[in-house]
Amino acid sequence: EISLLFKLSEKIIDSSNIQEVASLVLEEARQLLKSGHGTLMLLQNMESLDRIASFGESELFQATIPVGSGIIGAITQVGRGEIVNDVASDGRCPTKHEAALMCVPLKSKESTIGAIALSRPITDPYNAEELKLLTTMAFQVAGVLTALLHERQLKESRQNDLIFRLSSQIRESLEPNIILSAAVREI
Repeated sequence: EISLLFKLSEKIIDSSNIQEVASLVLEEARQLLKSGHGTLMLLQNMESLDRIASFGESELFQATIPVGSGIIGAITQVGRGEIVNDVASDGRCPTKHEAALMCVPLKSKESTIGAIALSRPITDPYNAEELKLLTTMAFQVAGVLTALLHERQLKESRQNDLIFRLSSQIRESLEPNIILSAAVREI
């Protein structure tokens, strides 16, 4: 477990792209937990989960899942990882998909920012040790993703501030030389 986390940390620390981090994490989870399908989703406006990375094709892992809807949406809403070794018999699943599913929320400072979900054939059920391992991975990844999301928001805020300042200066003068010099100075 320690060696896995160290290896995972080495890989994701070098990345500054959210999709790249998500793909690296899913690849490690796929290999370690021998899963045929998986997805990493981020919470958007506390209303829905949007897929940012996945592997394998499964109707369980839609591009967008409303929070509280289906197994993944419900697990995210509750904020606690869960194993569902017979998805077809679970009342939260709209389809009768024959699979075992394991899902854990991505939590940063007690707030849920997304979820990681994996599935494999029903003949190979998940166990508590695997849930513990995926939960540990999710905890590690949530911190990195939170930092990257904050960095993205800061960058967008700085860009918006620059655009506001430029537009204010352009409104003050219609002289092309003054506008160009203000734009170059700001950039």
